[in-house]
Amino acid sequence: MFAMLAINKLVQNHRNPHDPSARPATAIWFGVAAALFIAVPEFLGMGVTTFFGSGADTTSVDGTLRSIN
Repeated sequence: MFAMLAINKLVQNHRNPHDPSARPATAIWFGVAAALFIAVPEFLGMGVTTFFGSGADTTSVDGTLRSIN
C-alpha cells in the first residue's frame, strides 16, 4: 500500500512540481514505510512462521529446503 502511495506521489510531483502535497520527501517516507513493513517481521524473527505457519519450508544458505519446527 505504501509502495503504491510512494509511486503515486512521485508521479504527482512529475506532473505538477509546484504542488506542496506532492513533495519527493513524502514519496521517500512512504517508500521507507513500505520497506519497514516488509523488513520488521524478519528482524523480529517472526516472519516466516507468522505469515506461513509453523510447517513452512524455507531455503538455507546452500539452497536446500528445510522445514521450520
